[in-house]
Formats: sequence, structure tokens, C-alpha cells
Amino acid sequence: MTPSDWARGIADLHRTATADGTFHYTFFKALAVNPSAVG
Repeated sequence: MTPSDWARGIADLHRTATADGTFHYTFFKALAVNPSAVG
């Protein structure tokens, strides 16, 4: 991530607080298994 990417993301977050701003999110859950520990 570059400094300009970060600044653009922060600016986008600030825009969500404006009268026409929106914010959407999605949660992901994952489970990892170490094959060598299963046995």
C-alpha cells in the first residue's frame, strides 16, 4: 500500500459521513487446519 492509496482510503471513509455517503461491509470467517497436526 502506498501513501496515496492510504490517503484515498481515508478520504473515502470521511465521505461516508456526508449526506449522500454510504458504507457497506462484509465479514468473513475462515478456519485453517495444519495437516501435519491432524492425525
